[in-house]
Amino acid sequence: MAQCARPACSRSARRRRRYARGRRHVRQRLTGNPLARPEVLGVSAGAALGLIAMVVVVGNAEHIARIAATAAGTFAALSAILWFARRSRFAPDRVLLAGIAIGALFQAVVAVAIASSGRRPC
Repeated sequence: MAQCARPACSRSARRRRRYARGRRHVRQRLTGNPLARPEVLGVSAGAALGLIAMVVVVGNAEHIARIAATAAGTFAALSAILWFARRSRFAPDRVLLAGIAIGALFQAVVAVAIASSGRRPC
């Protein structure tokens, strides 16, 4: 039997892809929606908003503080999504719509914060 010509790094890349595919399937199975991704559900926008809020309030902070701020933003986004989706008893389509709405709102706030930062000419 011939040896595999692929290097060891491709084996680890295959493992990472398999792991990511498994996480995606679990998330999609739990929500009942094939579009369930953090970007679509608004969780990534919540993390960005948490980081931007921490940078605006504190300025330059330690790495652990930035991680805590992104985790808090993620939790805030997830809480808002679940709060809005509770009336429909967490129907997958309503969770997805709530996630898209919260994600768009948080991305708009992040865009305004980024656009308004910096020095303005006199």
